[in-house]
This record gives sequence, C-alpha cells and structure tokens, in this order.
Amino acid sequence: MSTPGPSDDAATAARSPLRRWLRGSLRRQLLVLLLPALALMMALDTWLTYGTLREAANTAYDRSLIGSVRAIDNAIGMAGETVQLALPDAAMEMFETAAQTRVFYRVTLERDGTLETVTGYGDLPLPAGTLANNAPRFYDAVYRGEAVRIAAMARPVYRPDARMRVIIQVAETAEPRAALVAQVWRNALARDVLLIVASALILVGGVTYVLKPLARVRDDVEARSPDDLAPLAFDHVPAEVRPLVDAVNRHVSRSAAMAQAQAQFIADAAHQLRTPLAILKTQAEFARRQLDGDGGPAPAREAVAGIVVQLEQASRLANQLLALARVRQHDPAAGAGG
Repeated sequence: MSTPGPSDDAATAARSPLRRWLRGSLRRQLLVLLLPALALMMALDTWLTYGTLREAANTAYDRSLIGSVRAIDNAIGMAGETVQLALPDAAMEMFETAAQTRVFYRVTLERDGTLETVTGYGDLPLPAGTLANNAPRFYDAVYRGEAVRIAAMARPVYRPDARMRVIIQVAETAEPRAALVAQVWRNALARDVLLIVASALILVGGVTYVLKPLARVRDDVEARSPDDLAPLAFDHVPAEVRPLVDAVNRHVSRSAAMAQAQAQFIADAAHQLRTPLAILKTQAEFARRQLDGDGGPAPAREAVAGIVVQLEQASRLANQLLALARVRQHDPAAGAGG
C-alpha cells in the first residue's frame, strides 16, 4: 500500500481551509451547490437560445432570398432562343439598391451543358453538384472575399429543338444576419445575466428565510440560563430540523435525569453524614471540656480543639449539601450548571 507523498499532503492542506470554510456555514454550502448549477443551466439556455436565434434568422433571410429568386423567375421570358428578363422598374430598383448593400444576383442559361450568364454577376459561384429542377437550394460560399448565403433554383425551358434551363441565383452577405443574431443574442444574454443575478438574490434570501427557524432555536438556547434544562420548543421548526431538536431534547432530558439522580445521592449522603458528625462533634467537645477541667497536656487540648473546628466545618458543609439537594429535588433543572 502506497503512502501519501508531499504533494498529496500539500493538496490536502490546501483543501482543508476551503472545506472548513464550507462546513462552517450551511448557507454557504447551499449557495455553493445551487449557484453554480443555476449558472450552468443559464449558460446552457443561452447556448440553446443562440442556436435557436441563428436558425430563425437563417430561415427568415432564406425566405427573403427565395422570394427574390421567384420574383426573377416570374419575370423571365423567352424570345426565340434568347432569355429576356422583364422585371418591373420597382424590382430592378430594389436589386440595384441591394447591390450597394452587398446583395448579388445572377441569371444563367444552361443549354446542352453549356452555361451562359444572361444578366447579373457572372462570377457568382454555382452550387456544387447537380441542381434539380424547381427545387430551391441554399448554400454558403465566399464571394469577393466575403461569406455569402446563396439561394439557387433551376427552371427548365421546354423547346423542341434544344434542352435548356434557366438557373437563378440570389446571394446576400452573411454579415446582416450575423449582426441581427448577435444583437438579439446580446439582448438575450443581458436578460439571462440579470435573471442569474435576480435568481441569486432570491436564492440567498430564500436560504436565509428557510434557515430562520435554526436561528430562532439558536437564540432560544443562548437566551437560557445555565441551569435551564427545559425541552426546546418544536413550534415553527421545519420537519427536516425536528430530528435535531428532538435529539437535543432527549439529551437535555437525560441531563435532567442525571442531575436529579445526583441531587438524590447528595441528599442521601448529606442526611447520613449529619448524625455521625453531630455525635463526633458532641464527643469531641466533651473530651475538650474534660481536658480543660483536668488540666490535660496542651498538645492534647490543641488537637481536640482542632478536631472540633473541623467537625463544625464538616457539619456546615453537610447542611449546605442537604439544602442544595432539597432545592434540586423540588426543581430538577435548577442548579444543573453548578
């Protein structure tokens, strides 16, 4: 079996003050257990809230992108083999304005595997893989050094002499949605921080309120006289604390019984000592008078006089013990602290 090394002793010594600090207060133990758990739950809630906000923002912005894609799709027409884009002036103004805020679009004609940009930004990246007809796809890419979110949709153009389809793309930089998510998340984080602070204050107040019965029991015990062995009251004591109060009361009851037994023993002993001491005192006084009358030796007279003095002191002590025993028999709790 290995013995603890110096590092183990140092670690134990370092933990000992913390353990003593925690064990010194039930309130501190409860707060140390509950507050980190509360903070952890709030952190988990914040993380989940961030994910939910991000998903909601992506959904909202993706709907806007696909709406723009369908608006372009509805404005596309064919003039022979040429694709014509007949967007209303208001729609064109929207896209021109959007271009200034980093929104991009592209209309591409795919004819027999060949791609031809009809309008928009010709270098806007196409989706990887095959794009299914009439099935919108969303994907992320990097365009002109910025992260963008792109919505793309392919629509077939049916002509008897050729296989053609139009690919429509609308892209938007990820910054607006990221800024929206960050702003909402900061607000949610500030709310959660305030909620943690408020919960901590409520928790501290709740723990203090719950521990008030213990404080009342403490005050009751401290206010008693040293010889008061009456049981502690159970009023307003929670069920979890009642076993402790009951154990204290049982201990107090045993102490009272022991004090009563001691008082009875002292009473019996004092009563039994009074008569022999009185007889001895009488005999010693008689011996002293005889020695004084007969002119006995001085050492003998002094010895007998000392015996009389000691017997008088012993008689007074016996009387005091008997009086104390009578008081304790009348009130078993009285004098227990003496």
